[in-house]
Amino acid sequence: MTSAPGKTYLLVIGVFYIAFGGISIALSFNGLLNAGTWDITQPTASGISWNVYYIILLIGSLLRITAGAMGVMYRTRLEKSALLLTIGIICFGYAILYMVSSSMIIYGGLVDGLGASLLIGLFVPALYVFGAHKNLTEYKSQSSK
Repeated sequence: MTSAPGKTYLLVIGVFYIAFGGISIALSFNGLLNAGTWDITQPTASGISWNVYYIILLIGSLLRITAGAMGVMYRTRLEKSALLLTIGIICFGYAILYMVSSSMIIYGGLVDGLGASLLIGLFVPALYVFGAHKNLTEYKSQSSK
């Protein structure tokens, strides 16, 4: 049995992604289905429809649930660490895109919209990438022996 040094990172962040991804999917559908009752049919600060924002949120939710499930499933399988690293980088890229787009959509600009919660959104996928990278490094060192 080989040790997987990043398994704890992948497990914790994976469970986090699954739990909060599910909540985010529920909120996305709620926002899309109730668009007429909340008076959110008005455009956002940037002029984009709220439905576009909820679709972006839904796509990210599905991505996080997928990444979380794969992180939990493959946390001890070192041969899958390259796949997990790729998924982690995609999640990190999505977090950056979401940070910029939600700042523009909701607040109307980057300076006004960059809050602590959006920056924390970069920290979580960074931990996922870190765990996958640790496993990949261990896999490469075992493969070279």
